[in-house]
Amino acid sequence: MPVTEIRPLSLGELLDRTFNYYRSHFRVFVGIMAIPHVFALGSMVLLIQVLREAPKYQSHLLAGLFVMTIPYGLAYPVALGATTFALSRLYLNQDTTIGSAYRSMRESVWRLVKLLAVTSLWVLSPFFALGIMIVLWHFLRGLHPTLSVLAVPLAILRALLVLFLLAVPLTIWLTLLRYGVAVPSLLLENLGVRRALKRSAVLTKSYKGRLVLIGLLMTLIVAMTELATGVILVSNGQISAWKVVARLLTGSVSGALTGPLVAISLALTYYDARVRKEGFDLQAMMAALSPRRSDCSTS
Repeated sequence: MPVTEIRPLSLGELLDRTFNYYRSHFRVFVGIMAIPHVFALGSMVLLIQVLREAPKYQSHLLAGLFVMTIPYGLAYPVALGATTFALSRLYLNQDTTIGSAYRSMRESVWRLVKLLAVTSLWVLSPFFALGIMIVLWHFLRGLHPTLSVLAVPLAILRALLVLFLLAVPLTIWLTLLRYGVAVPSLLLENLGVRRALKRSAVLTKSYKGRLVLIGLLMTLIVAMTELATGVILVSNGQISAWKVVARLLTGSVSGALTGPLVAISLALTYYDARVRKEGFDLQAMMAALSPRRSDCSTS
């Protein structure tokens, strides 16, 4: 069976392949990504029903939300990895299905969960820092009531501003530019979390401008889809249960539709980076994926 042409791609060609794979295998990719959103939607509808039937539990809303997000928090990494495996097979002109893509994730779930947890902490680190500084602000004011009313707040505000201005670009650089292809590196080369992060740093060197443009485009697509599928929740100051459910449903649809594009574009970026830096040893990759070909043929 002939394989996809292995050569460096321009940005336009990479995006064109992303949308071509997405369009030609729409059912597979959207079907893979729909599963975590079904978990999330079901959990939230269940929580709403519980709160309606037993209003006394409304004080435990935050705890309930945390518990209900656990299934999604586990299902989403699996779906992201399954999408990456599906794209990898298609890139090498192998057949793929929803079932075979998910079966490929059997030995990689916890490694991918750990990787996404680490990168998520980096993304949220500026906001954690802001929270710590705000708590410190109030603590210092409590310890020094005789200080000028503005002395401590102004000093803390300056520190907050400098910290935030430094932390946000650093976070973007770490997560998108330096570690943008850590997920496909971890899955397709069967690496641990630390080695996948180092591998991504090597592959994305001198590749960061393209990653910025891809990230901006995918963010725009996600935002526009979310806007197009969104509904108004509040009418005359009231929030009705059916509008909440409708908003959750449209959010799930939006996530299922746009989620594959992000995974596909990052997987193709990973392959393109390997072609540019290493010539991409196709035979070695085919041999590494050969057990998964048999999975696919039996599905």
